[in-house]
Amino acid sequence: MALPVFFSKIYSLLKKDFDSALFYNKKAIKIYNENPNDTKLLSYLYNNQARIHQSKQNYKDALAYYQKADSIEIKGNIGATKRIYYANLSSLYESMGDYKNAYNYLKKEKIINDSIEQSEQNIALSDIQTKYETEKKEKENILLKTDLKKKKQTQFILWLGIISSIIIGTTISLLIAKNAKKKR
Repeated sequence: MALPVFFSKIYSLLKKDFDSALFYNKKAIKIYNENPNDTKLLSYLYNNQARIHQSKQNYKDALAYYQKADSIEIKGNIGATKRIYYANLSSLYESMGDYKNAYNYLKKEKIINDSIEQSEQNIALSDIQTKYETEKKEKENILLKTDLKKKKQTQFILWLGIISSIIIGTTISLLIAKNAKKKR
């Protein structure tokens, strides 16, 4: 599957041999239809076919393939794919001199582009917010650990004082008792 697509791209982009590019692209579509498993690829192949026809100034065929590409239901990254199709359709209609449709598809492309950019900004803001919250929690944890250490030190000093007081008190009591016994 990859080889015909590769040859189609080579012939259309580098060699500008559009007939050979069409041949290999049609071959790729035929191979795909024998084993359909990636609708996005088929949509890509139709879009490529349309671009080749547009390069040959076969606008009617180009329009038909762009519409086929746009009609395929694809999974994942739909916005980016539709943006490409609408840009290509706008370019096609402009080449055909149909400026109204060219403008309409340009507007559709802009709407999708704005939507994609807004989504990307929301994701970036969400990432920043998550990082901020994480750092805030880490600082709180550090403060809590510091407070816990201080409390443990305070408790240790308190217990040390109590034990020392008991030992000193016991020692003084024993000495007083011993001294009192000696006096008797």
